[in-house]
Amino acid sequence: MNGEGEASVVNAVRKEQFQFCYDCLLEYVNTHDGNTYCNIQGVGLRQ
Repeated sequence: MNGEGEASVVNAVRKEQFQFCYDCLLEYVNTHDGNTYCNIQGVGLRQ
């Protein structure tokens, strides 16, 4: 497999991981009432 194909696979996996994390976070936020404070600033931004 050439480098371009490998990068394409890596990008696809990263996109799926991002979507999974986004969906999990959205579900978590939507399951809490409006009176719950949740500080998620900076979560997952480290590389």
